[in-house]
Amino acid sequence: MNHRTCLLILYALILPNTVWAFQSRPADELITEGMTLKSEGKHTEAIQRFKQALTTDPQNESALVGLGRTYGAKGDYKAAEKTFKRAIKHHSKSVDAHRYLALTYLRRNNLKDAEKYAKKAAKFAPKQWDTHHALAEILLARRKWNAAIKAEKKVLKLDKKNLHAHTGLIAAYQAKEQFGKAAKYARQASKIVPKMLEPRVKLAELYAMHGKRKKGLQTLKDAEKIMGKRIQHVALMATAFTFLGSPKDAARLYRAHLKTSPNSAIGHAGLSEVLVKMKKFKAAHKHASKAAELVPKNPLPHQLLGIIAALKKDNTTAESEYRVAIKLAPKALALQLRLDLAMLLVDMGKAKKAITEFEAVLGKAPKTRNLRRGLCQLYRKTNTKSKKSNQVCVAACKEVGITKADCMMP
Repeated sequence: MNHRTCLLILYALILPNTVWAFQSRPADELITEGMTLKSEGKHTEAIQRFKQALTTDPQNESALVGLGRTYGAKGDYKAAEKTFKRAIKHHSKSVDAHRYLALTYLRRNNLKDAEKYAKKAAKFAPKQWDTHHALAEILLARRKWNAAIKAEKKVLKLDKKNLHAHTGLIAAYQAKEQFGKAAKYARQASKIVPKMLEPRVKLAELYAMHGKRKKGLQTLKDAEKIMGKRIQHVALMATAFTFLGSPKDAARLYRAHLKTSPNSAIGHAGLSEVLVKMKKFKAAHKHASKAAELVPKNPLPHQLLGIIAALKKDNTTAESEYRVAIKLAPKALALQLRLDLAMLLVDMGKAKKAITEFEAVLGKAPKTRNLRRGLCQLYRKTNTKSKKSNQVCVAACKEVGITKADCMMP
């Protein structure tokens, strides 16, 4: 028997045992590995581990929930939904399956079903704060401010220093325009995490909304003491200063940042935006151009250049820069940019071009508020008569309570 034959026999004996040993590993071990791989962002490998665990234990709750969460982390919400429903079929009171299914529906913008499953999770685990907070997140998305407040207060009963609950309460009270109450929870959040910038910035903004602008500005200046050197912190503070009516302070922060990081694209773009608000268009153009040079595939510097050109009444350049930005932008931002361009085209007296942009946005995002009204007005202005223009105008009239019979057609 030659050497090659001996090796083939040896492989034939070993290989089946190796495969069998791999497949028969305990489900718990595979699930632990899967969760580790998921946390490392290795989603494909994590999915394999969870599926292997399910071959030996098809109804394993942890494996099903882990698999669903990994699909969600990948952005495959359809597969995540299917997996969580499978888990619920076998474990009708699984808190995690219900909670993560609710969050999956939230990400898919199916808010009604999201609320339904979040309520079940909270009912099954009334002493777990995260179930109440997940419900509150969904209620906030549904604009049910009072119900969201109630849910977040249940979180605080279980954990009085819970930062997530404070953040939710701030958002809910701010939406209700109860700025004093929102500020109360922002102050508490600042005490819970004294070295975190975000609660202090939010507190400053709330003071301003409550008519206490000077107090808000002082809060921001105090927050500078804990501000790091990262551009994210600089941008956050600069945005807040601008919101509170102090663009000079915002410009000061960006200029200080650019002294140490002269090639910061975000720094140049941020400073350009502030300078636009200060009506210093020449300097704004300089920094927007530098940002475009540093990140040529980013749409935001071109949007800024378009805004600057429009404000300088250079309509041709404005339209050109906006079109560059639209080509570079991801879908959601591209739609917003097309809306902005449409409004610019209206101001330029190019109604037909504006109609084209409005129609493109309507085709991609038919639920955009007030879009049909603006488009109908343009149809009337240009005397555009078609089946589409009639449908748009009827829908626009319906939005404001005007019947089809009373709706003025182009």
